[in-house]
Amino acid sequence: MTHPMKYALLERREHQFFSAIIGSAATFWSDWTFVRRSFNRMVQTVDLWHMRARGRRDLARLDDHFLRDIGLSRDEAAREARKPFWMS
Repeated sequence: MTHPMKYALLERREHQFFSAIIGSAATFWSDWTFVRRSFNRMVQTVDLWHMRARGRRDLARLDDHFLRDIGLSRDEAAREARKPFWMS
């Protein structure tokens, strides 16, 4: 006959073992989610910077007729075009 304490000890060790595995998996996936989200934010930021740089470059190339159409003076357009890409 098997002793009941032996089963209780085995069940407790099994529970600890599987809890550790599940905890490790949860940590892995939460870390991966953090990395993925950080990477996505970085890509979005670089994309925003690229759009700003392209828009400012295009703004600097507009002639006075188009600047008047959008309500900007040559000085305002030049000031905006001189801004670094990371400034809004």
